[in-house]
Amino acid sequence: MEQKSSRLRNLAFYGIALSPLLAIVGVLVYFTFLTNAFPQAYRQYIRNINFDCFEVVPDHRYVYRMKPGECHFNNAEYTTVQTIDANGFRNANPKIGYDAKVVLLGDSHTYGFSVNDADTLNAQLKSRHNIDALNLGVPIYATYRELAAAEDHAPNAEVLVLQYCENDFGENSEYLTLPPDQEPENRKGILQNITLAKEVYQARKAAGTPLGDTFRGIAQVISQGEYSNRWEMKKEDRERNYEYEAEQFSEILARHKEYIKNRHLIVYESTSYGRNSIVFKAAFDKVLHREFPDLNIEVLDVSKVVNKRDYFWLDDHPRASFYAKVADMLAPHLKPGA
Repeated sequence: MEQKSSRLRNLAFYGIALSPLLAIVGVLVYFTFLTNAFPQAYRQYIRNINFDCFEVVPDHRYVYRMKPGECHFNNAEYTTVQTIDANGFRNANPKIGYDAKVVLLGDSHTYGFSVNDADTLNAQLKSRHNIDALNLGVPIYATYRELAAAEDHAPNAEVLVLQYCENDFGENSEYLTLPPDQEPENRKGILQNITLAKEVYQARKAAGTPLGDTFRGIAQVISQGEYSNRWEMKKEDRERNYEYEAEQFSEILARHKEYIKNRHLIVYESTSYGRNSIVFKAAFDKVLHREFPDLNIEVLDVSKVVNKRDYFWLDDHPRASFYAKVADMLAPHLKPGA
């Protein structure tokens, strides 16, 4: 009896002694696995996009492109060398000619911001399927500027592969607030935004320290409640209005219909952190075929071939595995007669 009592006292003692440590472990587990606090802190500090590699081109409708040459970018989860061609797009390694019949359009997910040259989507299409695909994707582009880049650089395209991201919706809606003849006003706003983002990035890069910045970012996000837990994120995904996004997307396409007609347009989704949904295909299929019954438009469901493990945890960009899987998904639709 006395031995049992002694054991209970020991357990109570260790329980009390270890309770602070257990509490800390519990908090870490919660914020690491059940919230997006750490990724949110990482993204909010805008150190995950290398604005030093951006180049403003005021004479073009897409406002900016990447600087020709090599862009070296190291961050918490990857180290990359990105080779940019003379036009400011990622087609130098492997070298893809601008007479390619297949053209890839999209933002950083198409550009391949988180991978080296050999792992981009155009490189994977070439190495795995011997398909030449011109990559006109650039970080932070949305639908209007993606199609503007295609009109300027891909007059001979036969197939347009357009990757949609959930953050395209904001810029698409912004473009639609003004009539087409006032499009230059939208360009001014984009230029102001990218200029400010670049200034903030360069200031933080010069004055900050990666480790210190990390702890400050995490402290800010947690103290101000700038994060969501897993259940809140699932609720956001359920409440996302895919059909309205598709309607806005279709209105942007309408402004480029003359270019799109007589071409095969393939649309697929790549959303931050792999939060892709089967709802995307159903909604975009419904709206696009209703609005453009005369166009050759095909919507593919990327959620069937990739998952969250194909994206980096802190950074919202895809891993090399994503591009391999998407290349395999696209290839049958890019063959002659497909």
